[in-house]
Amino acid sequence: MGKVTVYCPISGCSPEIPHSMWVYTLLESSPEDKERAGAVVSAAIKSLLDAREKRSQDDITVIGPANPDSPGELNDAEMTLEEVTKTLDESILVFRTTADEDQWDEGCVPYSKDNDLAAIVSYGGCIMVQTSALAILLHATSGRMNPRRAWRLVMQTLRTSKETENMWVMPGINYGDVMHELDVWQQDPENTPGMAQEAVRDLEHLGDEEKVKEALLYQGQHWIWMSPDRFPLTVNPDVNSTPTLIEGSTKSSHTLAPVEQLPQELLVLTGSHLPLISLLALASTSRHLRVKLLGTVTDRDALARAWIVQSGPWYEPLPLHPFQKAGDSQGVQEREEDGVELPEDWQTALSWDYLYRCLASASMRNRRRIWDVAGQLEKRAIELGI
Repeated sequence: MGKVTVYCPISGCSPEIPHSMWVYTLLESSPEDKERAGAVVSAAIKSLLDAREKRSQDDITVIGPANPDSPGELNDAEMTLEEVTKTLDESILVFRTTADEDQWDEGCVPYSKDNDLAAIVSYGGCIMVQTSALAILLHATSGRMNPRRAWRLVMQTLRTSKETENMWVMPGINYGDVMHELDVWQQDPENTPGMAQEAVRDLEHLGDEEKVKEALLYQGQHWIWMSPDRFPLTVNPDVNSTPTLIEGSTKSSHTLAPVEQLPQELLVLTGSHLPLISLLALASTSRHLRVKLLGTVTDRDALARAWIVQSGPWYEPLPLHPFQKAGDSQGVQEREEDGVELPEDWQTALSWDYLYRCLASASMRNRRRIWDVAGQLEKRAIELGI
């Protein structure tokens, strides 16, 4: 059997990205090979695919029906739509596990602590989702799209219809313009679907690792594959997020417009419902409003916190698998959130500086994309009566 590629139906991404042929060709081919990347490009790629990134990409969740003959084991046999419909929620198991590179190429993933049990996820009754994407699905829908409901949606849409059995991802779902325009779902996915490997190697002339990373992320569109849970909580002292204010007193002889006379609390509340670009445009309409909304750190933090909670919830630094806390943990293997330290009270992390870093983060850009997909998946489930 040839190599099998599986994509997450929530994120549209694959755990294969850190282990792709693209990576092998550019980083691991022989030093004499002309296809091998130079030192600067190699360093940039390794920085993007660091240990934290690989852990998150390989962190997957398997969902499927229980094997009636072997308690605690999955049944990965093919199913009909009638069998899916008759499957009880309590018999659908959820296992958090790690993709194994060797088994992955065969469309299988291990799901026991000793890796002695594996399930086929490329077809049949078991599906694979990336754990970070499942967490986004849960958070974006306030838990309504739980793992079992997601399983029913994928099975009914992809796995029990001849028309969709060869599709990589959910039909009719917009995973983002870039992904569809570049047709990123391939047998051997390209880490930079917007940039050929030759062009990637040519980035060596930039001579700067950070510049190469920016080119890979945005010219090469690698951001669409980035782990969506790398919250930029660490302060970067080299970046100044303070907006440039018009100097001088805000007092003026001109009569204040009605909006300028509003209390700051009401301005913040109103602004939190606006698209971010409209909010910043509002703050720029006059020196008085700019100073009133953005004049101090406290003012900026209050505005950013209100906007994220009301209009940008994808930036909230929330943990993985929130459904575990609700007691829905049957078959879920416990594991620490390796490499991620989230504040106990996540709202304390929300600030103007944090929002500024989120807007510059490839991970957060991908998180927002997947958050939008989650809403579409819930809508589709409702339409299908799931």
